Amino acid sequence: MAKEEIVQRLQECFPKSFINRNGEFIAHKKSNTYMLLHNKETWLDVAVGLVEWFSRAAYKTQCYKSTAADAKFHRFMLDGINKFLAPAKPLTNKDMELVYTYLGNGVHHALAVEFVESDSDMEILRAYARAKDPDFYARWEARPCSD
Repeated sequence: MAKEEIVQRLQECFPKSFINRNGEFIAHKKSNTYMLLHNKETWLDVAVGLVEWFSRAAYKTQCYKSTAADAKFHRFMLDGINKFLAPAKPLTNKDMELVYTYLGNGVHHALAVEFVESDSDMEILRAYARAKDPDFYARWEARPCSD
């Protein structure tokens, strides 16, 4: 897929998104949720970028004065991520906590690539979390899914 097609697909997944003059893909203007595109040449580059840079917005960013509006924003971001990645099993809000914790802000790029290449198989992150921080994982696992 050509870069122009990838960017078009990305914009379809995030309604009202745009690309500014600095080559930043702005997914949501009010929250300033964005990702640089100049270093993204392939679908995999963009998909990994979404996981690394949009997972916080899908999980916990608070840009509104009400919990309901923030929840709607989180859903918008999560829906966009799921539409672009198109995993066999869509990611949930609960999943995004692990995604953000272990992949957000590019903290573990190689793991993010592995995760995206696996069709967003959450077992990869679960295994990593169990090994890295068993107490956190146990608390996460015990929480109900709010989706």
